[in-house]
Amino acid sequence: GRVCMDQFMLDLHGSAEKLGVHEGDTVQLFGPGRGEDYAEPTADDWGRAAGTISYEIFTCLCNRIPRLYEHAADVLSAEDLAKLNPATIL
Repeated sequence: GRVCMDQFMLDLHGSAEKLGVHEGDTVQLFGPGRGEDYAEPTADDWGRAAGTISYEIFTCLCNRIPRLYEHAADVLSAEDLAKLNPATIL
């Protein structure tokens, strides 16, 4: 894909219609940790592809990208959970 400012486009290698992809669909940038071999890239995979480290990949994401926290209630203390916007907790 091509990166321009804080947005990017992806080549789907096929028709979006045939693939069932629509404008506004949710995209998962970082996989659950199984890596490129499973088509679930981690931040480390993205860092390697960009010639940098995973830390830079995470810190370069700006606030225009909404953050959604899945299972936050299972792993965060009540104090930390209270700091999050309730609309971002899945």
